[in-house]
Amino acid sequence: MKKIKADIYGLMDQYCKSDEETSSVLGLLGDKQLVLYGAGELGVTFIIRIVNRYNRVNIMMVLDRKFKHPQVFHGISACSPDEYHPSDKNKKDSLVIIAVLNESHQKEIISKLRCFGYRNIMLATDIYELQLLHIPKGLLDNGREYYLSERKRIVQAFELFDDKTSQEIFNLFLSTHIKREFIRFPSISSDEQYFPSDIKMNKGYARLINCGAYNGDTVMRLNEKHGKIKALACFEPDLESFQKLAVFLRDQGQGISDDIFVYPCGVHGTTKRFYFSDADASSMITDDGDLFVQCVSLDDVLPTFNPTFINMDIEGAELDALKGAEQILKKCKPDLAICVYHAPNHIWDIPLYLNSLNLEYKFYLRTYTYFTNETVLYATVDA
Repeated sequence: MKKIKADIYGLMDQYCKSDEETSSVLGLLGDKQLVLYGAGELGVTFIIRIVNRYNRVNIMMVLDRKFKHPQVFHGISACSPDEYHPSDKNKKDSLVIIAVLNESHQKEIISKLRCFGYRNIMLATDIYELQLLHIPKGLLDNGREYYLSERKRIVQAFELFDDKTSQEIFNLFLSTHIKREFIRFPSISSDEQYFPSDIKMNKGYARLINCGAYNGDTVMRLNEKHGKIKALACFEPDLESFQKLAVFLRDQGQGISDDIFVYPCGVHGTTKRFYFSDADASSMITDDGDLFVQCVSLDDVLPTFNPTFINMDIEGAELDALKGAEQILKKCKPDLAICVYHAPNHIWDIPLYLNSLNLEYKFYLRTYTYFTNETVLYATVDA
């Protein structure tokens, strides 16, 4: 622990006093002819976080084998790679960005692209800004010196983690954001997300609140691993995803839980309407959103639910949502699995907030990709 803590101090001292805050994404991609290979969740995330955010970044074609005929994907021309026949000059001038997470698939795609004559190829995950969904105001105003101003809180949060894996993830996460570069994480299979085999969650999953339920993927995984539970409450604000979730639970619910509650709304610190950006798996609350979404606090909606477990992946609203569940947390001390990757400061702000409640939680970190995305904070109280 002493070495990793020293590494954190050294990291901040070395990088945070630099005045250089140029955006690497424009240097890498600006004004280039871009082809995006991959239209899955990572491809969508790339379009939302990079293309839609930076005006000079433009994709001229999205390639994916799922496209059986030419079409438009998130406003961009798209087709199967077998149906894309650019000129030799376009191949030479294009930069192909691989938005695929599986390493073996990446190698296969790169090999084929090189055989087809492409020379400029990079991985989407090599672009730091892909890992930056929400930018805290202090970081916007002060650049990397923001981390120096937060040094005390960063170290206080680090000291909450006793196991070496959590300490290493904390350090890698912080290094990624301070250095503003891709750093490979020792990831765990995504099948373990929210249900880790190496962490004892002492309250169990009998009464689950699933915030950001999407289409029911987490519920499916829970059912496969732990069988039927007593009570389930799901929250999903995106109506298309909610409809899929509702159909799934209506059809399969009898084998999933004795009692099921499904809410077409988001979870936040208060019960009110917020502006909302509808962007498939990366939808989020944002002041410049084009839709309204109804949000609720868990304390308002489920005061007597008595959960044993709460998980949250709600696109940056996790800290607010936890504050809106403070009475439940104090009363029930449920096990928690909270995503902390949507903003750099969440990896220290969220555990520090939970620790301030004096509930004697023990904290752990695990990550389920090989970069910062899908980093989860676990909290459990000794039985």
